[in-house]
Amino acid sequence: GLTDRYTLMLYTVAKEAHWKDSFKSSTRKGFVETWPGVKYRLFTEPFIGSLQVKAKFPLHYSEEAVPAIGSHQIDGEIKLLTAQPWPELPGYTKFELGFRGRAEEPSNEIPYFFEFGYNLMPSLILKTTLDGQQGVGGGRNEDWLKGSFGPIFKLGDLFNIELGYGNTFAGRNSSAAKEVYLSASRQW
Repeated sequence: GLTDRYTLMLYTVAKEAHWKDSFKSSTRKGFVETWPGVKYRLFTEPFIGSLQVKAKFPLHYSEEAVPAIGSHQIDGEIKLLTAQPWPELPGYTKFELGFRGRAEEPSNEIPYFFEFGYNLMPSLILKTTLDGQQGVGGGRNEDWLKGSFGPIFKLGDLFNIELGYGNTFAGRNSSAAKEVYLSASRQW
């Protein structure tokens, strides 16, 4: 965070994909995109509300690669973020709704996200999420809905390790996919 209200962000995605048919198999992995952005806190009462603006830039994308990972689009995104701690639970809820614009296919999207976290102990949070997007504006839509859950281990006040399992269980123009993930984050 730059100040109490402004936060600079940088999110980078690494992926690995496997492809196999009756004759051959291949694997591709690497960093596929980066998302620089800024978040501005609008208010803290009766819940926390923020506005976030980000842009996506592709890294090392190749249409000839099999399997192809990532995409070639440059995106712009704006989101309204809300969060509410529930001290009597103890836990929290979080909701996000936004608009992601593109100059080419697939079409523009409305991303949405819901998260519920429950503090099992001060250094361990159990988290579950619903994450999805709905295409708008015609063209080829890539609508989907994914659920995930897993623990977050808090290592001190500045560092978190998150493990999780996710399953894409609904989507048009996307196949059901399962994922296992590991994430490390640091807060200032």
